[in-house]
Amino acid sequence: MRNLANSDVRSLLKRERIAYWEIAQVLGVHENSLTRWMRTELDVDKKFKILRAINTVIRKREGAEQ
Repeated sequence: MRNLANSDVRSLLKRERIAYWEIAQVLGVHENSLTRWMRTELDVDKKFKILRAINTVIRKREGAEQ
């Protein structure tokens, strides 16, 4: 099996069932940009921004469920 870049971020997105477009929307970028970023290992700053965006989506979902 191929070892994909950013496997930690990918597995978190899969586990939480979050689509790239949701993260892209929070980041204010096009979904295609996020897809391109994920092709190679992210630098620390970009990875932090993406993880923060994932957290934002999770919190919004939790708030919507209440």
